[in-house]
Amino acid sequence: MSLLDVRDLKIAFRQDGAETLAVKGVSFSVEKGETVALVGESGSGKSVSALSTVALLPDSAEVSGSITYDGKEMVGADEGELRRVRGNDISFIFQEPMTSLNPLHTIEKQLAESIELHQGLRGGDVRTRILDLLDKVGIQDAESRLTAYPHQLSGGQRQRVMIAMALANGPDLLIADEPTTALDVTIQAQILELLAELKAREGMSMLFITHDLGIVRRFADRVCVMQKGEIVETGPVAEIFDAPKHPYTRTLLAAEPSGAPDPVPETAPEIAATEHLKIWFPITSGLLKRTTGYVKAVNDASLAVRSGETVGIVGESGSGKTTLALAIMRLISSEGPITLEGRRIDGLQSKALRPLRQDMQIVFQDPYGSLSPRMTVAEIVAEGLKLHDTGDDRPHRQQVSDILAETGIDPATMDRYPHEFSGGQRQRIAIARAMILRPKLVVLDEPTSALDQTVQVQIVELLRDLQKRYGLAYLFISHDLKVVRALSHKVLVMKRGDVIESGDAAQVFDAPRDPYTRALMTAAFDLKSDSAAAV
Repeated sequence: MSLLDVRDLKIAFRQDGAETLAVKGVSFSVEKGETVALVGESGSGKSVSALSTVALLPDSAEVSGSITYDGKEMVGADEGELRRVRGNDISFIFQEPMTSLNPLHTIEKQLAESIELHQGLRGGDVRTRILDLLDKVGIQDAESRLTAYPHQLSGGQRQRVMIAMALANGPDLLIADEPTTALDVTIQAQILELLAELKAREGMSMLFITHDLGIVRRFADRVCVMQKGEIVETGPVAEIFDAPKHPYTRTLLAAEPSGAPDPVPETAPEIAATEHLKIWFPITSGLLKRTTGYVKAVNDASLAVRSGETVGIVGESGSGKTTLALAIMRLISSEGPITLEGRRIDGLQSKALRPLRQDMQIVFQDPYGSLSPRMTVAEIVAEGLKLHDTGDDRPHRQQVSDILAETGIDPATMDRYPHEFSGGQRQRIAIARAMILRPKLVVLDEPTSALDQTVQVQIVELLRDLQKRYGLAYLFISHDLKVVRALSHKVLVMKRGDVIESGDAAQVFDAPRDPYTRALMTAAFDLKSDSAAAV
C-alpha cells in the first residue's frame, strides 16, 4: 500500500459564477521512503495538487476524486482528522520563507507553537527539542538565534528554520514546494544536501514540487510531468530524462539557456566604467546619530562595459552585486569615478543627471512588483516618453505599439493591466519600458529568476536580439550561472563586497582561480554530487 495515493483528482475554482478546472483527473502515488517530483511550469497545477492532500485549498475550490494517506481517505475527511495529519504526519516546506514565517514572532515562538500543539511538551522540554531541531538543520549557534525574528536571518537560514518546523513532529511525508527557487546556488546546494541527509536519517517520503529539472535529476526517484492540470508523463527519473516520450517533456528538458553571445567588435566604444568604487553605509547610534561603524557593501570594484557587451555580476545574496549596479546608475551614493560615455557622472547633482537617465535604464527581478497595478501597459511603457525626448516624433501610442511588438507582446493588449498577463509577459513589458527610451546602458537585476525555465530561454533570446540590434551594454546581475554563461562576455564574481575574480566569461567559467568561484561553479553545474545518491 502506498503512503500517499492520489486517484482521478479534479480541482475546480468557482468565482463570480464561473468555474475554472485547475486539475483534470490527476493520479500519482508516493511509496514509503520514496522521493517523487511533480514538475511543470507555473499554472500547471503542481502546488494546487499538493495542497489538496490535506485540504489546504480555499473555500472556492471544489475537490473530487480520492486522496488516501496511509489508507485513510482525505477528501471529505472531518476537520479533526485533517488537523491530526497536518504538520504531524504530512508537513510542508514552502518556496518563500519570508511569507511563510510570522514576522512578528521570534523563531523560538514559531517552532514552539507546533511542538506544543502536536506533542504536548512544555517549558524546558520544548526548548530542548527546538535546539535539537535547529542543530539538525545546520543553524550555527542555535541558542543565540532563538530570539531572532525572520528578517534578522539570511534567506538560507530562514529556509532552514522552515525545514526545522516541518520536521518538528517527525512527519512520514514531507511536501517541499519549490523550496530552493529563491536561494543562491551555493545555499540551494546546501539545502538540497540537508533534505537528502534528513530524508535518509528520518526515513521520510518526499513529494518535491519544482520547475528545476536539474534538481529532479539529482534528488528524485520518480517524476510526474504536469501540463495544464494533467500529468502527461510519469516514470523513473532515469527513464524520463534519457528517453522522454511526450513532446512537452522534451520541451522542458531542452529549455536551458545555452550558446554564447556574439563577440564584441574591438572598435566598440566604452559605455560605462568605474574604478575602485567604494560604497559604505554609515551605522549611527545615539541621540546625535553619531557614526559608530560602517556596512561595507562594496569595497573596491572596477569594471568597464562596451557597446554590445554584457558584464555578468555574480555572487551570493549580500555580496554587493545590486548595490554596485545601483551606484553606477547613480541611484545611491558612492566614492570613486563613474563614467558614462567618457563623461564623469559621479559628481553630478539630480538636475544635471536627469537628461542622462534615458541612457541608463534598469529591469528589476520581480515583474509582479515592478509594474504599477493601477496603470495600463500603454501608460507604463510610455511613462518615460513624457520625461525624455528620444528624437522620435511619432505619437507615443505608436512608439509603445512598436516596442511591444519587438519584445513579443501583442500591441492589441496595451490597454490591459499587468495582472492580466503571465509572469513572462510582465517581464517583457518591463523590458519594453526600459527599451523604449533607446538606452545605451541597461542594468538587468535578476530578470529571469522568477520565471519558468522555458520562459527564461525566451527572455535570454530576446535580450540577445535587442543587444545585437541596438548595441546595448548590459550589466547582468544573477545567481543563475547558466543564464549568466549564456549572456555574458565578461564576469565579475563578488563576495562580501569584494570583487574576488573577474575576466572573460569563458575563462571564469572553465578555469576559475578563486576557491569561492570554484564552489559557485560546482554548485551550479555539478549534477553528480555524493548527496544525490543519498536520496
